[in-house]
Amino acid sequence: MNPSTCEISDRDWEMIQKVLPNEIYKGHGSLGGRPHADLRRTFCGILHFVRSGCQWDLVPKCYGARSTLEKYFAKWVHFGSFDQLMTESLELYDRVIGIKWKF
Repeated sequence: MNPSTCEISDRDWEMIQKVLPNEIYKGHGSLGGRPHADLRRTFCGILHFVRSGCQWDLVPKCYGARSTLEKYFAKWVHFGSFDQLMTESLELYDRVIGIKWKF
């Protein structure tokens, strides 16, 4: 998959960005050092890792360095971003399509 054609729509990316924590970006890139990673490309790389079940080393390099993907994944998990995205996605799906829960 080419990162410029990531499967995340612009509308979905807007929702995803709202869930990603701003705190992890403070102090990086603005005063020198490495620039921030492209978050959309990084998120797509993490999705590739999760969907495929591959090792970090096998995620295509077009998504960024393995260490970058691992770092952002760990921080987003720590801040609860993926849990929040899952919850919001299920709530949206339930409102639009309807989930037939069976208990």
